[in-house]
Amino acid sequence: MASTELKKRIRPTAIVLDDSECAIVVRYQVDYVKHHGTEAERVVERKEGTKRINVKALNEYSNIPLLAKDVVKKCKLIKESKVPLVEQLLYKLRDRSHGGGAGLASAAAGTDFDDDRNLLKAQLDLKAAGGPTAPSGTGASVDDLDSYLECMYDSVLEKVDATGKIAELAGRTQDLEALLMHEPLIGALSRVLREDGKKSIELSTNILTVFFAISNFSQFHQVILKNQIGDMTMKLVDLEIQRAEYLEKQEGGSIALLTSKAWQKKEQGMKLTEKQERVLGVIYKQDRFFYITFYLLLNISEDVSIERKMRKRSIVTYLSSMLTRNNVDLLILCVTFLKKLSIYKENKEEMVRAGIVQKLSKFVNAKNGALVTQTLRLLHNLSFDERLREEMARNSLIPQLVGHMRNPNLETQVLGLLYHISIEDKTKSMFSYTDALDIIYDRLMGVGDSRTTPELIALAVNLSQNHRNAEVLAQCGRLEALVNHALETEDELLMKIVRNISQQEDQDIKALFRPFLAKFAATVQEPQLTADFALELLGTLGNIALPEFEYEEILGERGLIEFLSEHLVPVETEDDMLLEAVIFIGTVCTEKTAQEILRSGIASRLLNLLEEKKDDEEIVLQTAFALHKLLLCEAAREELLTKTQVLPYLVDLLNNKNAEVKLTADKALDYVMDVSEQHAPKIRQLKFETFNQEWIQVVAGNAAAAGAWQAPQAHDDLAGAYEYDDEGGDVDYNMGDSGTLEEEAYDHGDYVRNAPDAYTFRRGSVFNAQMQMDLSAYSWQ
Repeated sequence: MASTELKKRIRPTAIVLDDSECAIVVRYQVDYVKHHGTEAERVVERKEGTKRINVKALNEYSNIPLLAKDVVKKCKLIKESKVPLVEQLLYKLRDRSHGGGAGLASAAAGTDFDDDRNLLKAQLDLKAAGGPTAPSGTGASVDDLDSYLECMYDSVLEKVDATGKIAELAGRTQDLEALLMHEPLIGALSRVLREDGKKSIELSTNILTVFFAISNFSQFHQVILKNQIGDMTMKLVDLEIQRAEYLEKQEGGSIALLTSKAWQKKEQGMKLTEKQERVLGVIYKQDRFFYITFYLLLNISEDVSIERKMRKRSIVTYLSSMLTRNNVDLLILCVTFLKKLSIYKENKEEMVRAGIVQKLSKFVNAKNGALVTQTLRLLHNLSFDERLREEMARNSLIPQLVGHMRNPNLETQVLGLLYHISIEDKTKSMFSYTDALDIIYDRLMGVGDSRTTPELIALAVNLSQNHRNAEVLAQCGRLEALVNHALETEDELLMKIVRNISQQEDQDIKALFRPFLAKFAATVQEPQLTADFALELLGTLGNIALPEFEYEEILGERGLIEFLSEHLVPVETEDDMLLEAVIFIGTVCTEKTAQEILRSGIASRLLNLLEEKKDDEEIVLQTAFALHKLLLCEAAREELLTKTQVLPYLVDLLNNKNAEVKLTADKALDYVMDVSEQHAPKIRQLKFETFNQEWIQVVAGNAAAAGAWQAPQAHDDLAGAYEYDDEGGDVDYNMGDSGTLEEEAYDHGDYVRNAPDAYTFRRGSVFNAQMQMDLSAYSWQ
């Protein structure tokens, strides 16, 4: 009987690129063929399948032809004749990845600093030939380690070849353990690096690639430290930077300029000169070297003591100098490293001296997303320094940063950075000439709870304090929308923005709040409101001072008088709420409301506040202003002066340490003296007693020593010694034979008291040492 045989036949159908990831996809077809005796074969089943080949570390340095051969060699589905096709696909992958953040770029974006090193590390595939750390040799085997060790004693060229193969082995995780177990080889590598590293950049790069692979594992850092690789690396970096500076001097241009010119000629199809090819080759080797060395140093810098040693060896200066080069992966690595270092003040100062902000400003709008992200994070760390915030503004970073506000991947970093910059008053106005306020308004109106976007709301609060920004946020119906949204959500942070707009001195802006005053007055008394929202609402009411507005309507109809009276009790009310209540009383106090305010007992409570909160300068200042407003109202002035102790309280404030408090109290007293002849003498007396307490104590002390005041006739003896101006001029003193009293000791300000026979003394009067007389010989009324 004829036998039946079923065979499987695989036939590739297409080799294409993955749509979203850095990978090549091989599509194939599986045919199950049946043979039966002498009959022709017959396909009984057919299936479709795909094979993915992930590709890493593609960048401008990748050796694409070599990598294509390696891919074909390891994937049995691809015939050797397809090498050109694979090579073409790899070139496309490299271009696509480079445009969207190649190599390091694709994973570095959108991560926190703690993951930066791991994500950078994940991008480096030492297996992929031609990567940034590509070894020069191929076909390396762990069985040949002894022969590689013997090459460490041969010529430099043989050492380069051997170390290249060792570097290839170090890139294979499965071979790294065998390499670490070969201690003589590790020791020989460190010796060769120390002795011959300066002779050949290829040799030093290969050896440092080995130690870089080891540094990716924290448990092996001791191997690096034991062999003093960090110290040798810093020395080689310093040497190579000097060589780079010499190259720039010889060629008459920066590395970045030389590279750009060469690439422009290549893009235009022009052939480079032999000298240009040589210079590009040197720059290429240096970029590879710097990439490996700084990555190695970044890995071992997780030990703070090692990082401190690096700082003393000018690691910040070295990294800052790299920011003038054009290699994207190297730039991302250096910016990431600088971000790690920037959390220490000493490193930040070094960055200031290196002009870090100016160097970083050109990366804010870079095409590479990862470079932009890491740059924003570094700038955010630096923005805690006031000098650097000002420098960012000077380098026109605000418009560039605002351009990224609509990018969801960069929004958090951009808003945080802009918030720091907006802290400075002189930079707030710069936002008016960008789209920042439009974007902020749109975002605020779409947010239900502003606490979910702390950076956005913080930036909005800062910017709304500026007059021009407040105008932009209030125009075109935006204020009404903001107010309604804040009241609907009862969001105190949104209400704070409204409050900031209301505090602008521009009456046109304040007039926009007229339709909301009644609603505010009713809402602030609702018991279910949170304390923070009620505080912002009452603060907004206190800011809206409209001369022509009839405040008696909202005070009477809305019951605000009782509400304010209840909130003027220090024991029961928080200081912030107490302050806003006092400010609002000062705002609404007019001729038409003053009587009602007095009847409610608010004036007495204000005087109590001066005693209870005498250490709180802001509350004292606003209370003095509210009392001043009451004294300006004719309907309430007389009752306030006769039925309360407002004058002694105001006079007492003249000794306050705060200049604004003294000025406010003085203005109130001067006004009363101008309009009331009845109370003017009393005010002068109180002022005199306040400013001349020392003198009065001296008088009292002498009187006590004498037992009693002397006879009134002594007054006449002194009377002739004074020549005074009862119109309010300065007092002249002529003591005759009894001595001379210096005039300037008395000439210090307003009248403080009328002595008998209208002898007028000035504020600040103090007897000097020359006036030694029997003070008890003077009598007072």
